[in-house]
Amino acid sequence: MLATLKKIRKEKKYTISDMSKFLNISKSYYSQIENEDRKLHYNMEVMISLIFPMKPDEIFYSDFKNSKVKFKSDKIKTIVVNPPSE
Repeated sequence: MLATLKKIRKEKKYTISDMSKFLNISKSYYSQIENEDRKLHYNMEVMISLIFPMKPDEIFYSDFKNSKVKFKSDKIKTIVVNPPSE
């Protein structure tokens, strides 16, 4: 579950219905996003972050690190989860 997104939504006292109206999507679609039953695309992350207003990484990065996402290569996982420092 996208716990951070759900937490922020509840702190702002927004319902799933509110979010679906803001994003012009169905309530079930939004619910599927929060429950990780639907793939979340970057453009939707940006649209959601504009509602709060926050940067997408502030909402989604920590949940992404602990998500159900499976990588085919350990090298890719290392780069994505632990990006190289500059």
